[in-house]
Amino acid sequence: RLRLENCNMLHLREENDALRKQIAKLEQVLDSDTPRLQNQRLKAQLKNYKAQVQRLRDESAALGRPMTAAGVRRQEAEETEALLAEVDEYDEELAELVRRNVAMLSEIR
Repeated sequence: RLRLENCNMLHLREENDALRKQIAKLEQVLDSDTPRLQNQRLKAQLKNYKAQVQRLRDESAALGRPMTAAGVRRQEAEETEALLAEVDEYDEELAELVRRNVAMLSEIR
């Protein structure tokens, strides 16, 4: 009986070795480019895209709402009024300079 068990153990050992070799081959095939690895890469890409979207959202929130045409026109009107007021000041200064020149020319004559 002991010889029979010893023989069975040898057969089991050979069978285990064969199974280990099969497992090693299957692991090599699975480790190449499996859906698991593709899934990991896709998850990493998704994480990067989500981070990029969040960054863009934060940047757009910092900029505020885009200005409408009415807002642009109101801003342009305010800038135009400011420029016209500045030009009016220049006109007054020029008129004063002309008066001084006329007065000086009168004195010189």
